[in-house]
Amino acid sequence: MTGSCVGRWALFALVVASWLPLPGTATAAPVVEIQLPNAQFGNLNQNDVDACKDASGPSFSCGAVAVVNSFAFLQRRYPQVYDERLIPDSNGNRLIDYDELKGAAEEVA
Repeated sequence: MTGSCVGRWALFALVVASWLPLPGTATAAPVVEIQLPNAQFGNLNQNDVDACKDASGPSFSCGAVAVVNSFAFLQRRYPQVYDERLIPDSNGNRLIDYDELKGAAEEVA
């Protein structure tokens, strides 16, 4: 056989092999649905964080706000782990206040 003929047979074998079923039975993975309590997340609006705004005005996506809202969830859900290490309690009331969320987002941004 010549080189071009061998190449054609190799291509043909590859195409035929791609049509063959895989060994074993195919099974679908189970669907896992998890519902997290929305009230435990932060409620910081990205348009209230100066570092997220650009020259046009409103912000359309601010990673710092998303991070801080998630930090609020972690701190509320797992206080024994995070205590007040993610969002500092600046007024000492042991709650996560809106101004504290805003300050944390400014730091992250």
